[in-house]
Amino acid sequence: MTPSRLSRRHQRGLSLVETLIASTLAVFVFGAATALLSASNDLAQSASHERTAAMRVDRVLRTLGDEIRRGSLASARQLDGTTFSDGEVDTGLQIRPVEGFAGSPITGDLAEYRLDGAIAPEGRDLVRAEGPVITTLARGITGFDVRRVGNAIILDMSAASGPLDDRRREAEGQLIIVARNP
Repeated sequence: MTPSRLSRRHQRGLSLVETLIASTLAVFVFGAATALLSASNDLAQSASHERTAAMRVDRVLRTLGDEIRRGSLASARQLDGTTFSDGEVDTGLQIRPVEGFAGSPITGDLAEYRLDGAIAPEGRDLVRAEGPVITTLARGITGFDVRRVGNAIILDMSAASGPLDDRRREAEGQLIIVARNP
């Protein structure tokens, strides 16, 4: 090839076949990158849902543990108002906080902890009811049991987070509390 022919060939640019091959490769590379980012996002969402459920369980168990420790074990009752006997299980509890001591414990108003709302796959609300005031402690609670064993109260709880499919994550926790006040 002579130099003039070589320079003319470079001036014409890419052929149609070369352009199609380059475009096809670019589409595959961008498609693979998009799929990788999508999978990474799904994994991050799954981890986020798992953390959210675990944080719900932890936060509620810590709050209830503090309330029960401040409460009078003698005032711990089932939701129907009957006394918790050794080994009995209920889906909530009533307890009075001890506010002082003057020969005997001085207790405050009765506080009730229970699941509220209709049973649903996405869970229910765990609420604290004290008189007319109802406070939601957590949403998405899928299980809550209270059991008395001797001087201890055992709380079992589970919570869920995420869409109602295989991406849904659930966390469980248990707390054993020995009441400080008789």
